[in-house]
Amino acid sequence: MDIATPYTTWRCTMNHKASWGGWLMGSDTIMQNVERRLPGLRNFYMAGHWVLGGVPGALYSGRHALQILCHDDGRKFISAPA
Repeated sequence: MDIATPYTTWRCTMNHKASWGGWLMGSDTIMQNVERRLPGLRNFYMAGHWVLGGVPGALYSGRHALQILCHDDGRKFISAPA
């Protein structure tokens, strides 16, 4: 049995005070890129707040994952307003 606590989150991720947000962008990290694909894992596209941070980043990274998928599949990405 494994029980996760805020301490578990801090111990495993080293996030400040076990923050769910993971990390804070600063002048030293603003241009860093989190890979959205993993070597050797076919058809894997990562999206979420760990990719770009926060809710807006999670939404954008989902859209971007679809753009990558369309590109890899040879299809045109078409966005329609909600």
